[in-house]
Parts: sequence; C-alpha cells; structure tokens
Amino acid sequence: MKLSFPPLRKTNVKNTLLLLLIASPALVFSQNKDQDEKAKAILDELSQKTKSYKTVSVEFVTVLKGRDINETRKGKAHVKGSKFYYESADQKVFCDGQSVWNYTSEENECYIEKLSNIEDELNPAKILTIWESGFKFQFVKESVENGRTIQEIKLFPKDAQKVKYHTIILKVDKIKKEVQKVIIKGKDGLDITFEIKKFETNKDVPDSTFVFEKTLFPGVHLIDNR
Repeated sequence: MKLSFPPLRKTNVKNTLLLLLIASPALVFSQNKDQDEKAKAILDELSQKTKSYKTVSVEFVTVLKGRDINETRKGKAHVKGSKFYYESADQKVFCDGQSVWNYTSEENECYIEKLSNIEDELNPAKILTIWESGFKFQFVKESVENGRTIQEIKLFPKDAQKVKYHTIILKVDKIKKEVQKVIIKGKDGLDITFEIKKFETNKDVPDSTFVFEKTLFPGVHLIDNR
C-alpha cells in the first residue's frame, strides 16, 4: 500500500506527496547478483500473495521526521482492486477506481482528482506492490524484531530524476509474508515511515465505502479538478 503513502491534510491530492518526497542527487546501488535474486524472490512472493486477496484492510501509523518536523498520525485504509479508502483524524480519501475525493474536516473541503493524476506512492492500492515496476532492489539483511523474523529490502528508482525520493526501505515479515513497514527517504532529510499495525484480508467491504457521499458532509465545498 502510492505509500506518502497516506495523503496529508492539504488541498490538492496530486501535489501532496510532492511536498514530502524529494530525490537524492546520487544513488548507491549494490550489484551483488545473489542479493538481487533473493530480493526478487521475496518480492515476487509478496506480489502473488497480495493479489490473491479480494480486499485488504489495514490500520497503520505514519511518522514524518526531519526538517524540523516530527509528526505521528494514525490511520486506516481499505483496498479492493483499484478502489481504496483512507482515513486519519482530520482527513478522508475515497477512490472508486476512477476518481479520488480528498476531504479535510478542518476546512470542510473536498478536492476531486482523476485517479490517473495522483502519485502512485499516494495510492494504497499501489503501495502494497509498489516494487513491481520502475525499481532496482537489494536484499539487505534478515533480523529479529519484536519476536518476528524481518527481511529488509531496499528499492531504488531506476529513473531518479523523475521522482522526489532516493530510497524506499521495505521490512517484510518472513513467516506471514506481509509488508510490516515502508520507509521513504527524501533527499532533504524528510523521511516518511508507514508502519502497519493490523493487517486483515478478504473482509466484506461494500463498494459504497469508496465513494464520497456529499450529503454526509453538510456544507462541504467541492473543488473538482477532473
């Protein structure tokens, strides 16, 4: 799960991640063939398992740290095919597979974008398989964290000039074969850590979950950028 991964409490969905993910001028990538093959095998297995689920529901904590920022927020998300829903304390994001509604409670505003116009890292439907295209990858290590065997993999964008970050670190539960943590490293020192606290699959999530219903938000101001 594209993933800032979660959107922030700002107006434009498309531009939200651009404020956070900033690319490094240089990348250091290990060419160790054995490590790369091990990373690929782990990621292929993750993709296959994730795509077998009809729905994925997660509860998570997001930490933004760096550039005098140290912010933690909790959220939850549902993913069903190309549809997704994201919620934090002051924001709700709905996507029906074509349009994205980004609602902020403080302003009582909702910005609407085409799904094709938002960054992949902002899309929970993509963050869970973000490694499938546009990345080199490197197996780093296997360790035990909080009683779990964790496999760490680094992702490096192939076209570094077109993205706003230099590295994505995945931490994978070896036994459950689930992503536990995603760390997005920005070039100016702002890091975004997305940690999954609860992971549930194949729950019954109705399609209405992914559609913004204006009548449920009295007085909301809609800004349609489609």
